Amino acid sequence: MDRPVVTLLTDFGTADGYVAAMRGVLCRLCPEARQVTISHEIPPQDVWRGAWVLATAAPWFPPGTVHLAVVDPGVGTDRQPIVVRAGGQTYVGPDNGLFTHVLDGDPDAAVHVIARRDLGPRRIAPTFHGRDLFAPAAAHLVRGLAPGDLGPRIDDPVRLPLEPPRVTADALELTVLDVDRFGNVTTNLARHALVPPRAGLEPRIGLPGRPPGPLARTYAEAEPGATVVLWGSSDRLEIARNRDSAAAALGLAPGDRIRLALRWEQPAG
Repeated sequence: MDRPVVTLLTDFGTADGYVAAMRGVLCRLCPEARQVTISHEIPPQDVWRGAWVLATAAPWFPPGTVHLAVVDPGVGTDRQPIVVRAGGQTYVGPDNGLFTHVLDGDPDAAVHVIARRDLGPRRIAPTFHGRDLFAPAAAHLVRGLAPGDLGPRIDDPVRLPLEPPRVTADALELTVLDVDRFGNVTTNLARHALVPPRAGLEPRIGLPGRPPGPLARTYAEAEPGATVVLWGSSDRLEIARNRDSAAAALGLAPGDRIRLALRWEQPAG
């Protein structure tokens, strides 16, 4: 039988003992689980970035994986600890928008509050729920508890304030979801959401101040330093600059809105 998998995503870095403490709890309570790091390099308190990194990595894990995610600037306050069941996987962490994209990807997702306090240490440190609340909950989920065993279901989990894409006959108004370490800009326009007005047409998209042109297939189709628009690996519209940062060149950051020109054309040939 395959070993169960628990992933970890935090903004803790690796210079301190925080990640190791969470791993220690998992080793003690579910030693059979295989622990896999998604990232511990989320910028401190950057829930927006954590939500996107989690959403792009989690779907590639096996069904039944438990994802332990802690980017928690509100630790110890009245923000709720939650368990999310979505897409055949389980997510444990704070109710602060960290699971926005996960929830958006599954209309049947179920969210439960972690109401039980008997799964970990008797005293829960108000500044370290990752170790004392979330890691024990994740371990017990691996060992067979259902999300409903941890607490009641809720219907109003916190979501990030994402303005949806707006597509008109000649323009796209989009939100920047992410800027990766290469400076590539991922927007919130999914490939399936850009529907041609009639069959056989292909989109031509233009950056601000530039006429619409065909989408690139990959980054190196452009000369070094040139900017391209393409469908990225997440199937979202992406703006990139070959061997350079598109975000720096265009002054874009996560949460920004950007307007792109749009035209539909019959493909050549």
